[in-house]
Amino acid sequence: MQKKYSWNITFMHIYLSAIKTILIWSFNSHAVNTVLNPGKCFFVAAVLFAFWGTSYAQQEYAPAVEARIGEVEGHLNGRAQIKDSNNYNNLQQRMKTEGVNGLSIVVINNYKIEWAKSYGFADVASGKKTNNETLFQAASNSKSLNAVGLLKLAQLKKIDLNTDINTYLRSWQFPYDSLSEGKKITVTHLLSHTAGTGVHRFRGYEVTATLPKIIQILNGQKPANNDPVRCQRVPGKASVYSGGGTTITQILVTDVQGQLYEDYIWQTVLKPLGMLNSSYAQTPAKRRIGQ
Repeated sequence: MQKKYSWNITFMHIYLSAIKTILIWSFNSHAVNTVLNPGKCFFVAAVLFAFWGTSYAQQEYAPAVEARIGEVEGHLNGRAQIKDSNNYNNLQQRMKTEGVNGLSIVVINNYKIEWAKSYGFADVASGKKTNNETLFQAASNSKSLNAVGLLKLAQLKKIDLNTDINTYLRSWQFPYDSLSEGKKITVTHLLSHTAGTGVHRFRGYEVTATLPKIIQILNGQKPANNDPVRCQRVPGKASVYSGGGTTITQILVTDVQGQLYEDYIWQTVLKPLGMLNSSYAQTPAKRRIGQ
């Protein structure tokens, strides 16, 4: 079955004073047997983003804003630019070409929501349309919020960013091997993808599958379908993307705080930001994204 995807494009500003806006693209499948990334169940890729707690219904905007919306909707660049030809197409055309069922956009300008608009369907079968409260899987875009949560722990002096992670890990310890012997892996390494850890990404699981615990994911034990999260290169030598390394930060937060990761991120990051419709929890009620 060919998957159909919904995309969520969000402009947001999160404690980054030097950056005016951050563009976040996230997608989710609405196929009948959708595959969930384990990150959407257990670690930082788990966050479900919706718009801020305030409801922003489809509405009319000032002419200048409507003009900018029209530019977004009607002038999308393709991946390849053909000389002397018009490479733009409109949003509806692009959605059809890419097999995208539903899409939501929110733009923040000068720290305020300038406009928000939704397109297409959250559920094609039932004809349910997307709206500005539709949840979308944010996937690895949620790593930025995870970093905020870790930095908050450092600010509170509960962790030191440059201390060996095994100092804080209680329920699981990172198994240093010949590649990492004599070295130390720190939170700084994990957040910057310089820890040398493997497991670039995760294949995900069917909704009906038995989901692994986080320690099973880290150890590569069934029902996890990934390799163990281990060193594949010397820590601190190079930046190589590692979803597995980021997973370690979740269990570290849990061990340090003595509470569920999703609860900590909700209390420390999402709620203070007013992201009241967003969550890192993957509950059965929220398994089907786009509800």
